[in-house]
Amino acid sequence: MLTMLSSRDRIIRGLSLLVFFASIFMFVSAGWIQIKAYTAQLLLNNAWSRTLDNTAINRKEYFFKPWSWADTWPVARMTVPKFNIDYLILEGMHGQSLAFGPGRVTNQEVFGENLPVVSSHVSVNHPIPLPNHSRIIAGHKDTHFKFLEHLIIGDIVRIQNDQGSWTEYTVSNTEVSVPVDGRIPISDSKNEISLITCYPFTPTVLPSDKRYIVTLSPVQKEVISLNDLI
Repeated sequence: MLTMLSSRDRIIRGLSLLVFFASIFMFVSAGWIQIKAYTAQLLLNNAWSRTLDNTAINRKEYFFKPWSWADTWPVARMTVPKFNIDYLILEGMHGQSLAFGPGRVTNQEVFGENLPVVSSHVSVNHPIPLPNHSRIIAGHKDTHFKFLEHLIIGDIVRIQNDQGSWTEYTVSNTEVSVPVDGRIPISDSKNEISLITCYPFTPTVLPSDKRYIVTLSPVQKEVISLNDLI
């Protein structure tokens, strides 16, 4: 009887230690993720500061990578006073860029290899076949662009370009778009910016091809050229 109890005690003790070390591992892993996220934001902000310093001195467009192996870098800054939001906009809408912030969609992501502009619509597979790609910004619905759900007409969004200049925009339209022939209509105006994320905002079992689009229109009558803005 004593032997049986001793064996059971050893099993319970072993399981307890296993649970303890598993908990420690999970705690350390979660902490490490938070440390990496915090450090990444520091490095991104430092890269943006260097970009602004460079353009202030040389007036040349030269962006700085946050770390040497990064495949993205900050190209603009966006603030939303209503929600106390301050995000750096990163280059590209691939996995690494969208993990750290909203991403500016690039020509390469849109057109691939020298593909012509054939329409003024957003495509699910080729997000924005538009010549002025800098006016489309994408983000994840459950992280950086979650706030889009709560933006309403008239809300203010401010964007800083790499020259340090700020342009103020107002939300002029919000809509849920269902692709037609694989494409999602967006504004044709070169002075407007489109913020795009997946829809619905609530978790779904199956992936959705719907997109939530927020259109930003400049508040002032004369605005900086969007090629210079972002």
